[in-house]
Parts: sequence; structure tokens; C-alpha cells
Amino acid sequence: MHRLKVLICDDMEHVRLSNEHHVKTCGEGIFNPLIESVASVEEAKQIISESIENGSPFDIAFLDIDFKNSQSREKSNGFEAANFIRNLSPTTTIVMISAYGTDDNFMIAEQSPHVFRFFRRGEFTQHEMKNVCLYSLMRRLHAKGELLPAQEVTFTRAPVMLDYLQKVDQVGPEQNVVIYGETGTGKELTAKRLNVNARVATGKAVRPLIVVNCGGLTETLWTSELFGYTKGAFTGANQDTTGLLERAEGGDIFFDELQNAPIKLQEILMRVLQDKVFSPVGAKVTKRLNVRFISALNKNPSEAKKSGALMPDLLARIQQEYLVIPALRERKGDIPALVEHFRKLDGKADKRFSEDAVAFMEAAPWPTNVRGLRNVVLEAIRHSKTPVITQEGVLRLPSVQEMLSEAKSSATVDGTKLAMPAGEALSLKVEDLISAWLQSNESLSDPVEEFEKRILVHLWREYPSISEVSRRSKLPKTTIRRKLTKYGILTGVGSVK
Repeated sequence: MHRLKVLICDDMEHVRLSNEHHVKTCGEGIFNPLIESVASVEEAKQIISESIENGSPFDIAFLDIDFKNSQSREKSNGFEAANFIRNLSPTTTIVMISAYGTDDNFMIAEQSPHVFRFFRRGEFTQHEMKNVCLYSLMRRLHAKGELLPAQEVTFTRAPVMLDYLQKVDQVGPEQNVVIYGETGTGKELTAKRLNVNARVATGKAVRPLIVVNCGGLTETLWTSELFGYTKGAFTGANQDTTGLLERAEGGDIFFDELQNAPIKLQEILMRVLQDKVFSPVGAKVTKRLNVRFISALNKNPSEAKKSGALMPDLLARIQQEYLVIPALRERKGDIPALVEHFRKLDGKADKRFSEDAVAFMEAAPWPTNVRGLRNVVLEAIRHSKTPVITQEGVLRLPSVQEMLSEAKSSATVDGTKLAMPAGEALSLKVEDLISAWLQSNESLSDPVEEFEKRILVHLWREYPSISEVSRRSKLPKTTIRRKLTKYGILTGVGSVK
């Protein structure tokens, strides 16, 4: 079993004993809790400090709100302890439990970035305690890379992506899930994370995950593939064959790009979800369904319904939890670390990317998201003749040329739609700039900067290379990089107008 280190801080002994009992009970068969109980904020601070010094921080802390020191009679506040814990141990999950569920306490807990959950004491059930304990356990195991192989880990440091993973790790093992994200964002990786989380949460050594490509089978094959068939059920059925649903028994089935599934299949899935039974083709018996459905869409669910690609009734049954994966352009700060991550995964420690190559990849549009970035990194490593892969080496790759061609045709820079059509970046005359400036209260530097920005937008769109822009503008590379960053062209800071 997994270890879970728990701190319980409450000034009432019977409450501490009750919480200890509930933690031990809800962990049976799943985790072994190591529990420390204290009666004051001061003791909590001390034991937290000692745990950090020993290199063994607490996974979760249950804190009361109001304490009263028996000697000084001065009140202490659990939020004080929460702030202390979060500053010292950012990985510890903090749960507030109080008999005083006032609006003020609710507001403080809601606004506090340190508090994961707030409960009234009488309303905090053992089921909820189990859920927060499991979330805390998943958080630590994923942080240490103990649940998934390195190539299946969702690597990120971006707040928007960390928030997304927090939502993923709170999904219950029996809840059907819809994952929406653009192509290449990592929907299958999310499905694998959901699967291992459910395996841990249910205390199982094995939990199957069956992946189904909804665009990969013809409509006539769906029924036999999904349900299986008996020998002699149709021409070519030479033996009993287990279907996808039965292979996923007790686990998860992942329908990738569900909006590509034929409507006939969607109708079948809806009936199966409704009746919780199915029959192999040619069989006279029914089998109970004990499978969690995870579905991925690369089209917004509401758009998929309006276009007729997805049945509304089916969506209502499979969408108990709805997850939206951020696109790579929303977490561009991850790109340098992702490049290094993919380089190491490929085992090519003898090759590295130059600073301008990484800067280019950070600025690129990446319509295929993380998958596209990884493919380019690996392709560049395979084709590089030197230990250092330069920006020019990345630009020579056919996949990169195709990506830039698509971005140019859509007139975007760094994922931002340009205000002017392609080729018109210099259409604003100097006289117009002067006239606009004279009617404003701006300094002379404003129209000069605007004109400079438009020139750089035009150059970067036509020649997305710091070296090439430097050559054509006759300015040093360092100056070009600084100005591209300043105007939001290179890093996405600000907008291009």
C-alpha cells in the first residue's frame, strides 16, 4: 500500500480522535496513513518545520479554524497555520474543518490560494475525507513519477496546466469523462492518468484501459468489435472473440475523437449506457456492463451537437465530468522545458538546441500543439549533423516549413490574429502617422515605435528567423530579440495590432 502522511490540528481531543479514525478507515486497502495530531497552531508550525527539515513533508493537513490557548486564553486562527504550511510546504494539501461555517469563514477560504477545501464539521463525511486523501495521494505520486512511464507523463510548470491536472486528479473512478482539446494537446495522456488514478483509488493491482480510434473502423465492423461475437455468428467468425467492452471489464474504455464515430455507433453506445448490458453478436445471453467511459473530442461539444456530429443524448450520459485541455499557445512558457524534456526522453544528451532555436520554437504557432512540438524536436535531433541544433536547422525541417506556411496563410503571429491582412503591414503612410500623432497628446516616441513594430511584424511574418530579420534590418540579433519580445511578437506578451 502507498504511504500517506497526515497532520490533524484541532484543539478538541474527541475531534482529533474521530478524524484519525476516519482517515484510517477510508484508507483501508488503498493507503497506509501516518498520522500526527496536535492541539494548537504553534504545535502545527513546529511539526511542519520538523517534517521539512527531515525531508518528509505532510501530504495533507486537516486544520480547525478557531483555537484558544488554555494558558494565555488568546485565540489563534487556522488560516494562520494554513499560510505557514503553504509557504513552507507547497505540496501539502490543506483542508479546513470548522464548527463555525460562517459567511466570513467561507469567504476567506474561497479567496485563499492556500486552502483546497473548507467543510463544516458536521457536514464533512467520510466519503469526502476519502476523496481529499486520494487527491493528495495522487498529487504526490504523480509529482514523483511513480504512476506513469516517463513518456506518458504530462510535463508542465504552467499554472493553467497545473490547474487542469488538479481537476483531473479529482475525478472519481466511476465517473464518465469527456475531454475536449485541440489536436495534439494530450487527450490520451489524460485518459491514461485518469486510468491509473482510478486503479490506485480502488486498490486494484490492474485496471484495463482500452483505446478505441473512432475514425478507424467502418460502420459495419463496429458492433462485432465493440461487443465481440460467437463462433459461426457470421461468415468468417471461426471462433469466439471477446469484444472491446468485455476487454475493458472493471476498467476504462477510451473513445478517441468520438465526434468521428458513426451515428449508428453512438445510438448503440447510448443504449448500452442506459441498460448497462450488452450481448456479443450471435449470443443468446446478455452481459453486465462494468466499464467507465472516457471520451475525447477535438471539437467543442456544443459545436459537435449543432453540426450533428454528436448525439445530444449520448453527450448527456457520458459527460459526468468535463475537462478542457489548454492549448500549447496558452502555456508557451512551458516550451523551453518541454524541448529539454523531449530531448532527454529521446536519449540524445549529446545534442542540444541553441538559444535562438529554442526562442523560435517558443514563438511558433504550433497548431498541432505538444505532439507537434515533440515531433519537431525528435526530427531535428535525427537530422542534425552537429551537436548544436540551430534555428536554421529547425527551419529547414519540412514539417516546420509546412507549419509556417499555414500560419502565414492565416495571417497570425504567435497565435494572435493580425489586425491587417498579410502583406499590408506597411500600408499605413508616414503622413497618416504624423497626422494621428498631432491630434493626440502622445510623445513623439509613440508613432515611431508603432512604425517600428509594424515593420518588425511584417519581417517576422515573412522571415520568422531572428538571424534573417537581423540581416534584413541591419540590427544585431540581441536587439532584434529584445524588440520582438518588447512588442509581443516573440513571446506572446502583449498583442500585435
